[in-house]
Amino acid sequence: MTAQDRTPSRRTLRPPGWTVALGLVAALGVLLWGGYRGGWTWTGFSDNDTLWDWLQLLLLPIAVAALPLWLRHGDRIGSRRRRALGAGVGAFAALVAIGYLVPWRWTGFPGNTLWDWLSLVLLPVVVVLAGMWEELRHRVGPTHHVTAAALLVAIVALIVVGYARPWEWTGFPGNTLWDWIKLLAVPLILPTIVVPAALGWFSAEVADEDAPSAAPDASPSAPAPARLAPVLVAGAVALAVGVA
Repeated sequence: MTAQDRTPSRRTLRPPGWTVALGLVAALGVLLWGGYRGGWTWTGFSDNDTLWDWLQLLLLPIAVAALPLWLRHGDRIGSRRRRALGAGVGAFAALVAIGYLVPWRWTGFPGNTLWDWLSLVLLPVVVVLAGMWEELRHRVGPTHHVTAAALLVAIVALIVVGYARPWEWTGFPGNTLWDWIKLLAVPLILPTIVVPAALGWFSAEVADEDAPSAAPDASPSAPAPARLAPVLVAGAVALAVGVA
């Protein structure tokens, strides 16, 4: 056997995932061009040509997709990446402000009220924070309780004034108790009842299964099913919301 035969081949193949991703990006580019420039009315893109429309379409799916990544790698996110995420949030807030003040029609922000923004961002934010629920719950102290109580009082005051004045920019006038239940039911039930109950149930199951065979020198770690519970719950909630 020659040295060339013994040398492992350095030829590498492109992973199939990259090929599929590139194909999907190319297909999406063709659809976007046809929908916005080519007059393909069947795509519906020409009727949804603002940033607001795309946020309504993608924000919740992105939040659900980011949840398992946050659960698995959240403790590895360094301060630099956290600052980058904070800068991204700040840049988006600045874009929203400019979109209203200029106004920029392509953003689709002018005309949308506080109620519309709550309907857009409340559930995705709760889904993302569900991955941090266990960590945040152990860090809550008296100061956080006081801050939360003050914030709740301010929100209730805003709602009351929004109906009484009325302040049209809030979008509250005209919305009934039924509308508020639809807006708040899932975001309130998910972090306060569903996620803790699911985590407790899965943790108990794993503890019962691992107790007889647990090794004395085994290093403690979070059970995998318990870490996946918020993912499963968030996926089920997102599916239910989409069907509704």
